Amino acid sequence: MGVKERKESNRQRIQADIIDAGEQIFFSEGIQKATMDRIAALAEVSKTTLYNYYKSKTELIVAINIKGARIHEKQMVKIFESGDSVKNIIKDILLSYVEFYEAFPQYFDIANYLIANKVKVDELNETLKREHEEIEASFTNWLDLFDRGKAEGVIRKDVNPLNVGILSWLQMRALLTSDFVLQEIEASHNITKKELLDEHFTIIFNGILEPSHSI
Repeated sequence: MGVKERKESNRQRIQADIIDAGEQIFFSEGIQKATMDRIAALAEVSKTTLYNYYKSKTELIVAINIKGARIHEKQMVKIFESGDSVKNIIKDILLSYVEFYEAFPQYFDIANYLIANKVKVDELNETLKREHEEIEASFTNWLDLFDRGKAEGVIRKDVNPLNVGILSWLQMRALLTSDFVLQEIEASHNITKKELLDEHFTIIFNGILEPSHSI
């Protein structure tokens, strides 16, 4: 390994250490209470080094959000490449949000923090902008799936896949992060989260599928 490669490997190691430390502090202490001092100490780097990588706590939070998005993206790529039917792939993609939330609820907290604080991509450093764009680009798998569904006569020709994707994402996020409300609904109306999710999937499918393929 040459000098350039060693420097890049060391840079990536330090970056990973900082992100791991940020996760531990944010997840255990909460974002508001967490400090860059504590994160630097846990990562065993100086504050100067920390700020060389992330100029603010917000940028580090974005980096952690991107890490979570990449974990979920790997799950979704496997589903997209499964060769299954269009309907099954769409359902499995939606279910993957449930599985991801149950396995990594802290990443949803991170994403909700960024949304609540109106963090804008154009305010980030160039590396984070590029990484965010790479995550956004993966949405082409969803668009390609809808093109396939339309070609096969499964999905209605007038359906806008981008709108469906955004609406589904917003609705799933609202459902999954409303635990207290869902508990109250179950206690008052004897309706479980699973039943609501199943009904949610049915509404989505019946809205986008050709009548002959509706459920």
